[in-house]
Amino acid sequence: MTRADQGLPVGDQGTTARVIIVQDPGATDAYRPVPDQIDSMVTRGIINLTGLATTDAAWRSLASTQDVIGIKVYSVPGPNTGTHVAVVDSIIRQLIAAGWPAKNIVVWDKHRLDLRASGFLDLNKRYGVQVSGSAEVGYDDKVYYEQPVIGNLVWGDLETAYPAHHQNHQRNPADEPQPGGRHRQPVRPRARQRG
Repeated sequence: MTRADQGLPVGDQGTTARVIIVQDPGATDAYRPVPDQIDSMVTRGIINLTGLATTDAAWRSLASTQDVIGIKVYSVPGPNTGTHVAVVDSIIRQLIAAGWPAKNIVVWDKHRLDLRASGFLDLNKRYGVQVSGSAEVGYDDKVYYEQPVIGNLVWGDLETAYPAHHQNHQRNPADEPQPGGRHRQPVRPRARQRG
């Protein structure tokens, strides 16, 4: 069922975004996530966001179980900062429990090397979800959003090359997508000059 079918706003219609903040001082111990506390926090967050009674209903209210769910993480800083694997692990378990096939869940960031260093590749082994670096997998440069750009584009708005610290990286065949695995390419916005 689409958002429009559910009577939910589609696109920019002047609505405001809701932000849910979940805090718990017991979520980490010496910078290490406490899985039970993380699970509880993810549950509280999704239930508070949607107002529904169960996590299954909450996740299914946001998308169809036939949709591909992309979880964008920030893996550059490594396993102790950025997006914690434990948070994504909890989200994945809840999505699978709510009916999403693991093959329809994609965890991604710019570089697979960073995803590996942060521990995200373990999620592929554990659950069968896809873990992809957009720079390595590529993207479809013929698919774009045509929106006016307010302000100037900055470095990183169009990913065209590896930063210097990634150029000497040797590919590890164990990190490559497995035969028969399908990877959806992220759609990247492309600025167009209006004239």
